[in-house]
Amino acid sequence: MKESHSYSSVSAKPAVDLRSINIARNTVINIIGIGVPYIVGFFCIPYIIRGLGVDRFGVLTLVWAIVGYFSFVDLGLAKASTKFVAESLGKGELSNIPKYVWTTIFMQCVLGLIGFLIILLTAPLLVDKILNIPPEFTAEVLRTVVIIGFSLPIILVSSSLRGILEASQRFDLINLIKIPISISFYLVPLIGLAFHWQLPGIVTLMVVIRLLSLVAWLIICLRVHPVLLESISFHGPLIKVLLRFGGWVSLSSILFYVTISIDRFIIGSLLSLKDVSYYSAPLEVVMRIGIIPGSFTMILFAAFSSLEGGNQEERSKMLFVRSIKYILMSIGPVVLILVFYAKPFLRIWLGSEFAHRSTLVIQILAIGFLVSSLSGVPFNLLFGKGRADLAAKLQIVELCLYIPLAFLLIKFWGINGAALAMAVKSVLITVLYFKVSMKIKPIKLQHLLEINLMKSIISIFVLAAIFILITYLRLKLYGFILAIIISAIITFFYVLTRKEKQFISRHIFSLFLKTH
Repeated sequence: MKESHSYSSVSAKPAVDLRSINIARNTVINIIGIGVPYIVGFFCIPYIIRGLGVDRFGVLTLVWAIVGYFSFVDLGLAKASTKFVAESLGKGELSNIPKYVWTTIFMQCVLGLIGFLIILLTAPLLVDKILNIPPEFTAEVLRTVVIIGFSLPIILVSSSLRGILEASQRFDLINLIKIPISISFYLVPLIGLAFHWQLPGIVTLMVVIRLLSLVAWLIICLRVHPVLLESISFHGPLIKVLLRFGGWVSLSSILFYVTISIDRFIIGSLLSLKDVSYYSAPLEVVMRIGIIPGSFTMILFAAFSSLEGGNQEERSKMLFVRSIKYILMSIGPVVLILVFYAKPFLRIWLGSEFAHRSTLVIQILAIGFLVSSLSGVPFNLLFGKGRADLAAKLQIVELCLYIPLAFLLIKFWGINGAALAMAVKSVLITVLYFKVSMKIKPIKLQHLLEINLMKSIISIFVLAAIFILITYLRLKLYGFILAIIISAIITFFYVLTRKEKQFISRHIFSLFLKTH
């Protein structure tokens, strides 16, 4: 049954701007949005630890981690909202947006309150038994956990509102709010320390900031989609639709967190806590460079959903293959630099012992990461096609393969084995993702040739050969600079197509200018 579209007939312009310039701008904005808080945190954390003390800082990170795990009561509704709003935008059925949005927000409020009640009832057990908090901190930590639990409904509703902006490809507005919020989590403890506050006072101010950000998310969403004010109502029949997709998304998220954290538990059980540190530090470095492909792939879910809604198959296929190429172009040189300069980097950053114990670890992890970063493309395609069930089932296969492999390799080769298990798992799951996604959306050879994808793969091997030569000749810093220059030249003159060169020359200076 079709509904009237009082708002969808506003103009003939596409509801979502998926032009190359907008995707490029959104990627850069996302990198800034993730990178700036990282930089602020890098400088603030030592002062926070010094001011709070190691014990209180540990408590602060633990209780926020608990809320992170409790956010799974979201049941994937934020992603479901993004999916169906993006599809509605792709179809031009904008009058359907309020139904999905307000139904999701109502459900998030209920789930958030249930999560808060669970935290409230289990807080004493959590503090006394599970977290093993020292007696002198018990009362303070108990109040802190309850205050953070109170923020759970705010966090869940905010995630849904943010999802609406993701569906609309308004990452400029998302980061306008997200950057100050992320920075505040480092600055607020410093403000609290200046006034000699304890943890409950610091966390209360953080929750107030979360509440203000919720108001900001709501105001911006209403301005981007005034249609939301036309019909504020709850639609019961949509619950099943949202939960069917969101349930698989939630399972996928849980499996992801288990997969990326279980290796350290296995190392701790088979080896020692020192080995956990020697493994975790290089893993942290590799995960941090993930902001580059991650800033791009976070755009793809809503983009694929919108194109799917508009039945734009050819555009969807070209976005798929171009995404693979751009990730290779952006992350490939960074990974190679990390592989060939791992030892001096670790020596400068963490000292000679880490350089001795962790160099091979970071090299293996980096190579595995180069492959796994590509899996974000088919993963988001499956989500955009509404096949989150397939993504979650593949993750179950991934976990079942990874756990025994990790136990075996860690037992016989220590932390190097842990890195190898991660790399092997990354390659296998990436192949599986591509195999399944290609069945859903077959890619022709002409799509690959049209964008010079094979040339981008060849350029990675050429650059690796250059780094090997530089290492053999011991050119060090001069060789590093030379390799970067050669890499840029190869990319521009060999890998980029004529249209891409024209795009860069035409839009490089207007990348940050608004065109909405």
